Amino acid sequence: ARAVCFAHWPVATDRIRPHLPDPLDPMRVEDTAWLSVVVLEMVDVQAGPVPTLARPFTQVNFRTYVEHAETGDPGVYFLSLDCGDGLAGAVGNGVWGLPFHRADSSTVSRGDEVVVRSRRVGDGPEARFGARYRPVGESFQAQPGTLEDALIERHRFFVERSGSVVAGEID
Repeated sequence: ARAVCFAHWPVATDRIRPHLPDPLDPMRVEDTAWLSVVVLEMVDVQAGPVPTLARPFTQVNFRTYVEHAETGDPGVYFLSLDCGDGLAGAVGNGVWGLPFHRADSSTVSRGDEVVVRSRRVGDGPEARFGARYRPVGESFQAQPGTLEDALIERHRFFVERSGSVVAGEID
């Protein structure tokens, strides 16, 4: 992935809870639940035996952070994933049951600035997203136990499939 942007907002736990299937609970970091938008341009995407997709595409995902009430395992729960490639979205939805929506989207880089536009098309509620961002500060590695670590270094997702919640890994 390239042109990645993570943006995070603290949200009252009771606002997140209705959007989660049992047995997932909102994860509290710094005494609050969090909602994030992650924007990225996907490149060289491959899903198992499916050949690498030839062209880059934009993905906009809205997610929150959860813990499995029975195991205590942390992860993310995707509220929506808007995808600029219909095949990638169909595979993600069909194979993993993730809430992909087809979108007309673009990522344009102008020097160090990135401009993203996305508009959901087809089924699902109308949604639009636009952002302009650029790097600020130096690169750093999130330190364990920090807010940055909790919001970025989540490599497990949970999804509801056939009435139960299953986990997958994010690479």
